[in-house]
Amino acid sequence: MPMGDNPERLTTEASFAALCRVSSVECSSGRRTSRRLNHGGDRQANAALHPIVFTRLRHDPRTQAQLPGRP
Repeated sequence: MPMGDNPERLTTEASFAALCRVSSVECSSGRRTSRRLNHGGDRQANAALHPIVFTRLRHDPRTQAQLPGRP
């Protein structure tokens, strides 16, 4: 079911991030705890989000300020 068919399930930014495959998930091996990128979610939503983010990084100072390693 595409994202637009049931908008009620997206109640938080975290649920939207999980749907678009841009959230991190915890993965641990007993001694060590780390995080990795979520491999689940909607590929079409992720594909739609990708050009939006890169366009904003090019043109929006607020988005540019959130990128680590940039002044």
